[in-house]
Amino acid sequence: MDNRKPDFVIIGAQKSASTFIHNWISEHPDAFMLHGEIPIFESPDYENSSMELFYKSFSNCNEKIVGFKRPNYLGRSEVPERIYNNLPDAKLIAVLRNPIDRAISACYHNINYGFLPVENPDVLLNKIFKGEDIVGYPRANEIIEFGLYHKYLEMYQNYYESGKLLIVNHDDIKKDSRNEVKKIYSYLGIDSNFVAKSLKSRPQSVIYNLNRLRFLRLRNRIIYRYNSSRTRLTKRRGFILKIVRGLFDKFDSLVLSKIFKNEKDQISNDTLVLIQNAYKNDIQNLEKKYGLNLDTWKQNGDLGNVDK
Repeated sequence: MDNRKPDFVIIGAQKSASTFIHNWISEHPDAFMLHGEIPIFESPDYENSSMELFYKSFSNCNEKIVGFKRPNYLGRSEVPERIYNNLPDAKLIAVLRNPIDRAISACYHNINYGFLPVENPDVLLNKIFKGEDIVGYPRANEIIEFGLYHKYLEMYQNYYESGKLLIVNHDDIKKDSRNEVKKIYSYLGIDSNFVAKSLKSRPQSVIYNLNRLRFLRLRNRIIYRYNSSRTRLTKRRGFILKIVRGLFDKFDSLVLSKIFKNEKDQISNDTLVLIQNAYKNDIQNLEKKYGLNLDTWKQNGDLGNVDK
């Protein structure tokens, strides 16, 4: 089939189990998804890419539906209009997670990949949510922006109004993943009785220990290539580099994981209040607009009573 366009896109959110959903859909015999994350609608990729070449990625697919994912699309203001202009009939899936938990998880993730300094997450998050500049790390502000779900979902209003936007709560996935995957399959118009093997899989363990993260960051300069603004990385190719990465991972799992306990650093109440205040109004707007019950997101202190 020539110039076949994607039928659906997983647009977000970052660190919210979108990989699980990607795997569930990919396993379905009626669905095909491109591997990895596809940033084609972001700048500068959009300006430097050919949509026709992108569509050819799906030209040989015989599955009923085809799609791709990019969690960062819920947090990039240039993306919604571009998706709508090019894929007006596509269905969108947004997976949302408690923005406080997401911010903490994203902090560790960005430390690991060199987008934040190796520093106590409580100190880092306190600086970020106070609006302080993390010099040399231009992606630091994404920690805040990628948790403002209502702000960015509003930019996909055309999809919501036409019934082409499905919102999934990360908490519901944790409670009953089978029910959530059935809901996603039904929304996409494929057999909801199919049972994906990955339903039984466990999420990859996150490394919280800063000493382990400091060691693993040594590999970044070897196996990744950063762009000039240090906002994006790509994996270097080569058999030797694959071996090097494997050696780092083996040493970490067999040695460092036994020496250092993998426990999260304590986030202080002052920092939690800063984070809560940053998301308070957005959460309330999200509940009101989309009819969601987000009470569990307010248990890190009462968002309704946090001082302004």
